[in-house]
Amino acid sequence: VFAGAHLDSVSSGAGINDNASGSAAVLETALAVSRAGYQPDKHLRFAWWGAEELGLIGSKYYVNNLPAAERSKISGY
Repeated sequence: VFAGAHLDSVSSGAGINDNASGSAAVLETALAVSRAGYQPDKHLRFAWWGAEELGLIGSKYYVNNLPAAERSKISGY
């Protein structure tokens, strides 16, 4: 499973709402998993993207450059 959020915001909006809250939630989830010592059978991935407000540039770059073998390991986002 893959969880992600973007780090940028639009200049006309409150970055705390879009998307600092999402970024904080992903970070807190990753920390909670670590603190609990959870050892899943499958990998968990956590990511933070740049340039989302400009057209999903960061996440698209990641996906487009991810080897097929790694991409096949992701079952949900």
